[in-house]
Amino acid sequence: QPEGWARQKLVTLSRAKLATGMLRWQSYNLHASLTNLPGKAENVVAKRLFKNILGYMGDKSLPATQILIQDLVQQCLGIPCLIDEVYCQIMKQMTKNPYKASVMKGWEILTVCLECLKPAAVHKYLQFWLRENAGSYLERLETLMYQTIYSPDRKVIPSVEEVKGIIKGHSGKDLKFITKPLPYVRPKYVPPNWRDVIESEDGEEEIFSEGDLEEGKNMQISENPVLFNANMKKERTPNRRKIEWQPVETPQKMMYDTKR
Repeated sequence: QPEGWARQKLVTLSRAKLATGMLRWQSYNLHASLTNLPGKAENVVAKRLFKNILGYMGDKSLPATQILIQDLVQQCLGIPCLIDEVYCQIMKQMTKNPYKASVMKGWEILTVCLECLKPAAVHKYLQFWLRENAGSYLERLETLMYQTIYSPDRKVIPSVEEVKGIIKGHSGKDLKFITKPLPYVRPKYVPPNWRDVIESEDGEEEIFSEGDLEEGKNMQISENPVLFNANMKKERTPNRRKIEWQPVETPQKMMYDTKR
């Protein structure tokens, strides 16, 4: 919690202000880790890794920025509980950051981390944060994150050339089938010929006479209701009876006399 994180600093002018800025950009070192780490040794390493992030993003003057990323990845591979801590630190430094150059460097270091480090408990929050802030980077970074999650753990730190390639957009993972899916093609069903269907159990074709083949055609027509009805319409034409009207002789007594 931000309040508990702020209480870990011994001397401060305003703990409420410090708690508010827990997940916002700052230009000075961390006084405590952002996540719950198992011991003091991990807490010390987490604060040192935050210096690496400050140095790479240009918020603090440090030489050999590429080596800072390598050191960060190496420490996280050796102590896996630091991976979520590093992701939280990167998101913190890219939130409410007033410097565009620093933000661009933040995207670079985040891309390298997503290529090499597998997020654990923080991956849902990281996904939500990416959808809110990544913009045009969202598709590649989100895909890269899930590719890393479902890939085997990395054992070797990236070289300087590999880090430069990852920053330029190259990746050791296959992202094509996710970023550029193939167009949908509707499957076509081609019914087999009735001659090919009639085979023996041994796989050998049975020999039929011409009369049997003609009978099979008639059976095939009768099984099809459309063809069967059409065939029946042709064969069964109803015989219409001709009705002849004949005059009926009416008795004279039943006739009505209009002259009365």
